[in-house]
Amino acid sequence: MEKHGEDCKQQAQGMQTQSDFAPGQQAPYEVFAIDGEACIMEQEHLGIMNGRLSLNTTYRDVLSFKKLFAPPYVSSDFVLECRLFGEKVRTRHYTWYPFEIRRRGKLRNVEVASVLLLPPSIRVGIMAVTLNNTCEKELEIPVQLATSGGLDKVEFLGFATAKGEKKTTDLFANQRLIKRNEAGEICVATDLENMQWESFSSHLEARLKLAAGEQYTFHVVFGIGTETEAAENCAYLLEQSETSIKQARVAWAEKTRDLFSHAPRLETNHQKLRQFYHRALLPCLMNRWEVSEFVLNPYYSTGGVNGGCPG
Repeated sequence: MEKHGEDCKQQAQGMQTQSDFAPGQQAPYEVFAIDGEACIMEQEHLGIMNGRLSLNTTYRDVLSFKKLFAPPYVSSDFVLECRLFGEKVRTRHYTWYPFEIRRRGKLRNVEVASVLLLPPSIRVGIMAVTLNNTCEKELEIPVQLATSGGLDKVEFLGFATAKGEKKTTDLFANQRLIKRNEAGEICVATDLENMQWESFSSHLEARLKLAAGEQYTFHVVFGIGTETEAAENCAYLLEQSETSIKQARVAWAEKTRDLFSHAPRLETNHQKLRQFYHRALLPCLMNRWEVSEFVLNPYYSTGGVNGGCPG
């Protein structure tokens, strides 16, 4: 059954509060990393997941993503898009992991980096955005955060991708945007101060001043689920943003160690063959659903990301 805002708290209590990777030590999940220059997938088919939530990682720009699938909740037309100076930040490089994507770009003397990450086993995620003013004068940066999309609760999941596009009522208060209908709610929250809600265009806007050479990081959290569940989980995750990112990486390292402790070990000097074997293990992580509403828990589906082939 739903545990609402306690999910994040209980998860945090069971993990370390800092990374357990020594300097120079590679995290276990690095074996699954895909450098953007080597990725052959179209961005419409690339995503990340955490056992309860998956989304589409739109890697062509640094600050966007689409499609929330968190059985039984679905927002198949969901879009979150962050712009600077009214423009998308084109991605110059990205690295993909099963639960995280890291993207970098530059726009108008501002270096932009983002970490989009899903903590394990909860219907919530976080995007950390770092801006670095590389010029020799102060910059005022307009930041726009736009969201759109509906929401539905799907009781039956077949082989086809689930659809959830029912209209929502939008309410902005206390730096949180709530998109709600009879199926549940989607929450989007940020710690970027003085965000203003523009209802006519469904976006949040703020102006950020950075001194010459200054670097600044803000966070956007998002969740989906029952009424109050998404908002409560988002509030907790935003309060513990950087700690939550570290905890999530520690948890995913443990997931990877557990997988390799059960999977057959391939011994070979052929690096590409070894990488191919690691790719073959990915479905064990990305197709595993931990959903209390399912008869089987955990449940291994035919597909994982973007709500594809859940049945």
